[in-house]
Order: sequence, then structure tokens, then C-alpha cells
Amino acid sequence: SAIYAEQAGSGYAGYFSGNNTEILEWTDLGDRGDGVQSMTVYNGKLYIGQSGGKVQSYNGSNWVDLGDKGESVNAMVVYNGKLYIGQGDGTDSNVGENVQSYDGSSWVNLGDKGRTIMAMVVYNNKLYIGQNGGKVQSYDGSSWVDLGANNGYVQTMMVHNDKLYLGRGGGDIQTYDGSSWTVVKNRSSLCRSMGIYNHNLYIGQD
Repeated sequence: SAIYAEQAGSGYAGYFSGNNTEILEWTDLGDRGDGVQSMTVYNGKLYIGQSGGKVQSYNGSNWVDLGDKGESVNAMVVYNGKLYIGQGDGTDSNVGENVQSYDGSSWVNLGDKGRTIMAMVVYNNKLYIGQNGGKVQSYDGSSWVDLGANNGYVQTMMVHNDKLYLGRGGGDIQTYDGSSWTVVKNRSSLCRSMGIYNHNLYIGQD
């Protein structure tokens, strides 16, 4: 198997194949232009979102440029058979903080969400977005629900043990069970990333 890596600010994408004791090979997939902000797999292809607003796909041998979607593509997730992207340049100008969906052939803009979108995840059959200003919104495929704002912008999101976990700019780790929020820990510094390993939740910080 292979792990694909992104480099924000550099525009490079690459991967390595190996096991837990030895890295067998790194492969540089080249400069894709603007910084690579997000990645996901959709319909058997790797998709990348870039700081300049471009989305590109990779089938294992060739890249396809799917065009400029506007503001920086900070997050990607697959929901109900479609690829969703979350956008924004951090200025929260009410122009360009869009969610867009892609069905493999065409794009649909679901509108400006008011704040830059930093993270996306699927939880309990809904799409959740985390934003600057601490706002979280959910989408059921037809309508949006504003779940309010809390301390610190939402940098990362992960589902673990049937709860939605958020990592915030102020260091708070919060959970959401579908009805209420709970602060489970304050780590005092920005929580940038989350991952699941051996059934445990891991966080990466500044």
C-alpha cells in the first residue's frame, strides 16, 4: 500500500510505500502549482485541493486539472457519493467561503457559508464543516443547520467512538454526540491534525 502526502505552500505531492520498519521508496509526483491544502480519494482517484483554488485528480499515472474553483480548497470529503470541497482564504469576506460538490462530471456550488471552511467530516449521515470563528454547520443533503460558534476556530475534525471530535485554535478538544458539545481537554496550543491508530485518537499540535 502507499501513503500520499501533501505539502502546503510548495505545490508538491508525493507518496511512499513501505512497512512499519522500513521505508522502501519515495516517489515525487511533481509540482502541481499552488500549495496542496487537502487530499482525499473519490471514485478510485486521488484528488487534491490547492491554495489557488484548483482541484486536480490523479489516476495513478496521469493528473487531470479540474479547474479553478475560486478560493483556497482547504478541505475535502466524500459524502453521499459525491466529492465535497470547503473553501476560503481566511479573510471571511462573505465571498468565496463556499462548499461545492462534484459528481464526477459536474460541479454544484452550495453557496457561501460566511466563514472560511477549515475542516470537513461525515458524521451520523451528515456532512459537517468547521470554520473560522469557531462555527460548525451540518448538512443533510438538502438543508444546512448552524450549530453555533465556540472558542477558537475549527482546525481539524475526526469521528471516534461514535462522537465527532473537534480540534480548535485555542487548544480545546471538543466532542459532539449529535445534540450537545463537551470540552474534553484543553491542550493550550493549536490542534492541527487528528488520526486514529489502534482504536485510539491521536492529535498533532503546534
